[in-house]
Amino acid sequence: MSFFPNFYHGDTDIRDDLKLEHDRYHVYLNGKFVGDKVLLGESDSIFDLNNYLKRQGFNDFISDLEGDHFLIESKNSDSYTLMKRDLEGHLSIR
Repeated sequence: MSFFPNFYHGDTDIRDDLKLEHDRYHVYLNGKFVGDKVLLGESDSIFDLNNYLKRQGFNDFISDLEGDHFLIESKNSDSYTLMKRDLEGHLSIR
């Protein structure tokens, strides 16, 4: 007899509906790795990074999701350095 109750009921399909680990995306700016974005809550989205960048004043960029890579392309080379620094800081505290 085990001290811990057995919660496994043999239904493996139910595991697919549960979030068992955090989603992690690798973020790239103009082809260069900037950091990882970890989604902690069910309502978190990788596309929240777009909203964050716009709130910081960056508007000249496009983004695309390819698998677990979130690709951001800055159209303005002058703002690249500022955007990179901002993203690195944001991703390191999240």
